[in-house]
Amino acid sequence: MVSKSGTTTEPSIAFRIFKNLLIKKYGEMKPISGSTLPLIRLRVL
Repeated sequence: MVSKSGTTTEPSIAFRIFKNLLIKKYGEMKPISGSTLPLIRLRVL
């Protein structure tokens, strides 16, 4: 969603809030170096 001024401030703020809530609930996704799997979920303590 783009506002008339051409900025996307509101959607980007909403996305960051939503992303932080998901990270708190499910943990952060981190890449494993040297693995064929692109990402694995690791619980951040």
